[in-house]
Amino acid sequence: MQNFYRTSSKDIRVLRFVYKVKILKGAEEDILPDGTMDYPDYILKKLDIVIDSVHSRFKSSKKEMTERIITALSSKHLDILGHPTARLIRKREGYQADFDEIFETAEDKSKNTGKSTASPSV
Repeated sequence: MQNFYRTSSKDIRVLRFVYKVKILKGAEEDILPDGTMDYPDYILKKLDIVIDSVHSRFKSSKKEMTERIITALSSKHLDILGHPTARLIRKREGYQADFDEIFETAEDKSKNTGKSTASPSV
């Protein structure tokens, strides 16, 4: 992981210089069942943008999923909550969670940190 990060960071610096465009270093990471992230802090703090998403255990209870996501929202590295329902149209129903509580938590984080975390359009 560290070697990949170093290589892609170097490539991004070169592209930024050559083309004079803004290219962000970012990653989508998994919100683990306990609400923690799958990338270590030393990687996350070097990124410009971090998207956190649930990729497993979609059949967790509504309470468990809500707690999982709210725990993830407390991460200082999180910028965007990715595909908040995990629904795949005509293929998979979304997981159950208290989205009012989740988006209220995201809104509070935005007010307290200036980081906009999620859009309430599910």
